[in-house]
Amino acid sequence: MQKTVVRPAKAAPALGPYNHGIRVGDLLFCAGQIPVDPASPQAPFPADVRSQTERVLENIRLILEDQGLGFAQVVKSTVFMVNLGDRKSTRLNSSHGYISYAVFCLKK
Repeated sequence: MQKTVVRPAKAAPALGPYNHGIRVGDLLFCAGQIPVDPASPQAPFPADVRSQTERVLENIRLILEDQGLGFAQVVKSTVFMVNLGDRKSTRLNSSHGYISYAVFCLKK
């Protein structure tokens, strides 16, 4: 099976030695995203978790749209958080209720 590297022109540049995604047949595997704004990649990340979440979801949307997909085609996503208490602030359930996701809490 052929693997195709995905590097959307509208997405922020990768901040490491990785690609935004890999396409294998009809499947798209996206790399983890951070709240980098493509319009100003050197700018600091948003301070609050809600704005960070919105930026990350927007970055994922850019990758999906580059491949002719949308959030309705997402099967699973994983969310990593430092403070599990911030989960309610992200509004993932209300704004993206059709996404199945697992939440993992990382120690500070």
